[in-house]
Amino acid sequence: MFVSGDEATCREVTELLGENVVTAPVKMGLGRFSARNMAPKDACSLIEMRAAQALSMKPWPRPYKPAGPVTFKVELATPDRVTDFVGRSGVLVEGPRTVSSTGENFWQAWDQFWYRN
Repeated sequence: MFVSGDEATCREVTELLGENVVTAPVKMGLGRFSARNMAPKDACSLIEMRAAQALSMKPWPRPYKPAGPVTFKVELATPDRVTDFVGRSGVLVEGPRTVSSTGENFWQAWDQFWYRN
């Protein structure tokens, strides 16, 4: 029901979950290593205000629960990062910078990708 982050994150969550999600965009990405950030005081105020707005919504949106099977597909920044995923159970190297994990549900796919070696 609430998300804060850069403008792209807020836009993507709204596209995925709908207009009922309350967003607090606190920065704008300019490139891989740069962003235009709000002043910390302004960002904190915006987050607090929007979080309170989200908590006061009635009824709350239903939780997002994707039907299985679930696949995570990630395009990595550089090819050398692929080596971190080679040999992980349930993880497939699809290309020089692309890896994926498929599971029966969200948590299985997530765990294979990030926590299991």
